[in-house]
This record gives sequence, structure tokens and C-alpha cells, in this order.
Amino acid sequence: MRQQRTHITYNIYPNEESLIKALRNGEKNAFISIFNSYYKDLCLYALRILNDENDAQDCVQSLFCHIWDIRQKLEIRISLKLYLYRSVYYKSISILRSKKSFVNIYEKQGLLDLYLSNIIQTPEAELRLISRALKSPFSFSLKNYIQPV
Repeated sequence: MRQQRTHITYNIYPNEESLIKALRNGEKNAFISIFNSYYKDLCLYALRILNDENDAQDCVQSLFCHIWDIRQKLEIRISLKLYLYRSVYYKSISILRSKKSFVNIYEKQGLLDLYLSNIIQTPEAELRLISRALKSPFSFSLKNYIQPV
């Protein structure tokens, strides 16, 4: 009979500061907790910007790899959530820029800022959209990426 593993959540750390400190110290449970808490929402956010599921997943996975690589030097000044969303935003823009055809079309027409302003909203509006999207079924499976401890 397969033994059921417990799911680590954000709640095992009393506050965000202790979670980040644990991550800096290389605690895998801290990393897993952050990953499990934010991965799905960050993928949805990246998907809204990139309009491509594979690129969205690659973007978020790349971010988490980067976070683990720099964990000892990680400095989060405002909040973890803001850091993650801002990082996904910049990585997504970088991905869009690497797709020359997309950027060239919109930049030539002077519409890149218009395009981005229409899909990127205030954090509050984004959170409402994400919570609405979470209620609908995904076309990609996150089971392969979220591993219980």
C-alpha cells in the first residue's frame, strides 16, 4: 500500500520573512512551499502575457530554477508575491522580445505598449482574473510539477 505524503504549505512558516530566511539557508521545504503556493497562479499570469502554455510554463520554471540558484543572495524588499509576479512579468517580456516576429509587428505599429497595457492590469485586477481562471479547468496539467514532500 502506498504511503500518503504530507503536503507542505506556506503555513508551516510563521511569516514570509521566516520562509525567505529558510529558503536562503537552503531548506528544500521552504522552496517547495513557495513553489506549491505560487506555481499555478504564476503560470496563469505568464499565460496571459505570452498567450502560449509552453512558454508560460518554461517562464515560471525558469524563474524557480533561478530562485533556487541564487537563494543565498536572494533579497526581497517588499513581498515575495510581488517579487515573483514582477519576475514573471520581466521574464515574459524577455520571451516576447526574443520572438522577433511578435515584437517587430507590434513595435513597428507602435502598439507594443498598447498590447501590454491591455493584458497587464493592476495587481488587484490580475488577482481577480487569476481567481476566476482557477475556477475553470486548465488545458495543461500541473500534477507533474507540484511534488508533495
